[in-house]
Amino acid sequence: MEAVTVLALAFLAVGVIGSFLPMMPGALVSLIGLSIYWWSTGFTRPHVFIVVLLYLTGFTALMFDWFAGALGSKAGGASKSTVHAAAVAGILFFFVGGPVGTIIGIGLVVYLREYLLTEDSDRSLKAAVYTTASMLGSTVVQGALTGLMLVTLLLTMLI
Repeated sequence: MEAVTVLALAFLAVGVIGSFLPMMPGALVSLIGLSIYWWSTGFTRPHVFIVVLLYLTGFTALMFDWFAGALGSKAGGASKSTVHAAAVAGILFFFVGGPVGTIIGIGLVVYLREYLLTEDSDRSLKAAVYTTASMLGSTVVQGALTGLMLVTLLLTMLI
Protein backbone atom coordinates (compact mmCIF):
# COMPACT_ATOMS: atom_id res chain seq x y z
CA MET A 1 0.00 0.00 0.00
CA GLU A 2 1.34 3.41 -0.96
CA ALA A 3 2.21 5.98 1.70
CA VAL A 4 -0.38 8.43 0.34
CA THR A 5 -3.09 5.77 0.63
CA VAL A 6 -2.06 5.05 4.21
CA LEU A 7 -2.15 8.79 4.93
CA ALA A 8 -5.64 9.09 3.41
CA LEU A 9 -6.93 6.12 5.43
CA ALA A 10 -5.35 7.58 8.57
CA PHE A 11 -7.25 10.82 7.98
CA LEU A 12 -10.48 8.89 7.53
CA ALA A 13 -9.88 6.85 10.70
CA VAL A 14 -9.02 9.98 12.69
CA GLY A 15 -12.19 11.51 11.29
CA VAL A 16 -14.28 8.69 12.72
CA ILE A 17 -12.59 9.04 16.11
CA GLY A 18 -12.89 12.81 15.92
CA SER A 19 -16.64 12.52 15.42
CA PHE A 20 -16.88 11.36 19.03
CA LEU A 21 -14.64 14.09 20.45
CA PRO A 22 -15.87 17.60 21.16
CA MET A 23 -14.14 20.37 19.25
CA MET A 24 -12.71 17.91 16.70
CA PRO A 25 -14.14 18.30 13.19
CA GLY A 26 -14.30 14.60 12.39
CA ALA A 27 -16.28 15.00 9.18
CA LEU A 28 -13.90 17.63 7.86
CA VAL A 29 -10.90 15.40 8.59
CA SER A 30 -12.65 12.53 6.79
CA LEU A 31 -13.31 14.74 3.78
CA ILE A 32 -9.63 15.66 3.67
CA GLY A 33 -8.72 11.96 3.73
CA LEU A 34 -11.13 11.24 0.89
CA SER A 35 -9.70 14.13 -1.11
CA ILE A 36 -6.14 12.92 -0.58
CA TYR A 37 -7.01 9.41 -1.76
CA TRP A 38 -8.95 10.56 -4.80
CA TRP A 39 -6.16 12.96 -5.75
CA SER A 40 -3.55 10.17 -5.34
CA THR A 41 -5.39 8.02 -7.88
CA GLY A 42 -5.46 10.78 -10.47
CA PHE A 43 -9.17 11.29 -9.74
CA THR A 44 -9.97 7.86 -11.20
CA ARG A 45 -10.72 5.72 -8.14
CA PRO A 46 -13.26 5.48 -6.78
CA HIS A 47 -15.68 6.41 -9.54
CA VAL A 48 -16.85 10.02 -9.48
CA PHE A 49 -20.39 8.89 -8.55
CA ILE A 50 -19.05 7.22 -5.37
CA VAL A 51 -16.92 10.25 -4.57
CA VAL A 52 -19.92 12.57 -4.89
CA LEU A 53 -21.93 10.33 -2.56
CA LEU A 54 -19.07 10.26 -0.06
CA TYR A 55 -18.70 14.05 -0.18
CA LEU A 56 -22.45 14.45 0.39
CA THR A 57 -22.18 12.05 3.33
CA GLY A 58 -19.28 14.04 4.76
CA PHE A 59 -21.06 17.37 4.33
CA THR A 60 -24.15 15.94 5.99
CA ALA A 61 -22.04 14.87 8.97
CA LEU A 62 -20.48 18.34 9.03
CA MET A 63 -23.91 19.97 9.15
CA PHE A 64 -24.86 17.76 12.11
CA ASP A 65 -21.63 18.80 13.82
CA TRP A 66 -22.27 22.50 13.30
CA PHE A 67 -26.01 22.80 13.81
CA ALA A 68 -27.56 19.91 15.74
CA GLY A 69 -26.70 21.20 19.21
CA ALA A 70 -28.02 24.67 18.51
CA LEU A 71 -31.18 23.34 16.86
CA GLY A 72 -31.79 21.01 19.80
CA SER A 73 -31.34 23.89 22.20
CA LYS A 74 -33.81 26.02 20.28
CA ALA A 75 -36.29 23.12 20.09
CA GLY A 76 -36.03 22.79 23.86
CA GLY A 77 -36.83 26.47 24.27
CA ALA A 78 -33.36 27.78 25.10
CA SER A 79 -32.64 31.41 24.33
CA LYS A 80 -30.00 32.50 21.83
CA SER A 81 -27.82 33.83 24.66
CA THR A 82 -28.02 30.43 26.37
CA VAL A 83 -26.91 28.70 23.19
CA HIS A 84 -23.90 31.03 23.00
CA ALA A 85 -23.08 30.47 26.68
CA ALA A 86 -23.33 26.71 26.17
CA ALA A 87 -20.90 26.87 23.24
CA VAL A 88 -18.32 28.70 25.34
CA ALA A 89 -18.93 26.35 28.26
CA GLY A 90 -18.42 23.35 25.99
CA ILE A 91 -14.94 24.52 25.11
CA LEU A 92 -14.02 25.24 28.73
CA PHE A 93 -15.50 22.04 30.14
CA PHE A 94 -13.70 19.97 27.50
CA PHE A 95 -10.36 21.06 28.95
CA VAL A 96 -11.53 20.40 32.50
CA GLY A 97 -13.44 17.15 32.12
CA GLY A 98 -12.93 15.84 28.59
CA PRO A 99 -15.88 14.64 26.53
CA VAL A 100 -17.96 13.62 29.56
CA GLY A 101 -17.25 16.94 31.24
CA THR A 102 -18.35 18.72 28.09
CA ILE A 103 -21.72 16.99 28.02
CA ILE A 104 -22.38 17.45 31.72
CA GLY A 105 -21.08 21.01 31.69
CA ILE A 106 -23.21 22.09 28.76
CA GLY A 107 -26.29 20.51 30.28
CA LEU A 108 -25.67 22.32 33.57
CA VAL A 109 -24.95 25.65 31.90
CA VAL A 110 -28.12 25.45 29.82
CA TYR A 111 -30.19 24.53 32.87
CA LEU A 112 -28.71 27.25 35.09
CA ARG A 113 -28.77 29.96 32.44
CA GLU A 114 -32.38 29.25 31.49
CA TYR A 115 -33.37 29.08 35.14
CA LEU A 116 -31.79 32.49 35.73
CA LEU A 117 -33.71 33.89 32.78
CA THR A 118 -37.10 32.25 33.36
CA GLU A 119 -37.14 31.01 36.98
CA ASP A 120 -39.00 27.99 35.58
CA SER A 121 -37.25 24.75 36.53
CA ASP A 122 -39.36 22.58 34.19
CA ARG A 123 -38.63 24.77 31.18
CA SER A 124 -34.95 24.95 32.11
CA LEU A 125 -34.74 21.18 32.47
CA LYS A 126 -36.45 20.70 29.09
CA ALA A 127 -33.93 23.00 27.42
CA ALA A 128 -31.01 21.19 29.07
CA VAL A 129 -32.32 17.74 28.14
CA TYR A 130 -32.98 18.73 24.53
CA THR A 131 -29.54 20.29 24.23
CA THR A 132 -27.78 17.27 25.72
CA ALA A 133 -29.82 14.77 23.68
CA SER A 134 -29.18 16.68 20.45
CA MET A 135 -25.44 16.77 21.16
CA LEU A 136 -25.33 13.03 21.83
CA GLY A 137 -27.53 12.26 18.84
CA SER A 138 -25.38 14.42 16.61
CA THR A 139 -22.29 12.58 17.79
CA VAL A 140 -23.81 9.20 16.96
CA VAL A 141 -24.90 10.38 13.51
CA GLN A 142 -21.48 11.89 12.79
CA GLY A 143 -19.74 8.70 13.89
CA ALA A 144 -22.00 6.57 11.73
CA LEU A 145 -21.56 8.79 8.67
CA THR A 146 -17.79 9.11 8.93
CA GLY A 147 -17.56 5.37 9.61
CA LEU A 148 -19.63 4.75 6.49
CA MET A 149 -17.22 6.92 4.51
CA LEU A 150 -14.23 4.91 5.73
CA VAL A 151 -15.85 1.52 5.10
CA THR A 152 -17.08 2.56 1.65
CA LEU A 153 -13.66 3.77 0.63
CA LEU A 154 -12.04 0.58 1.90
CA LEU A 155 -14.54 -1.51 -0.07
CA THR A 156 -13.87 0.48 -3.26
CA MET A 157 -10.16 -0.18 -2.80
CA LEU A 158 -10.82 -3.92 -2.73
CA ILE A 159 -12.98 -3.92 -5.84
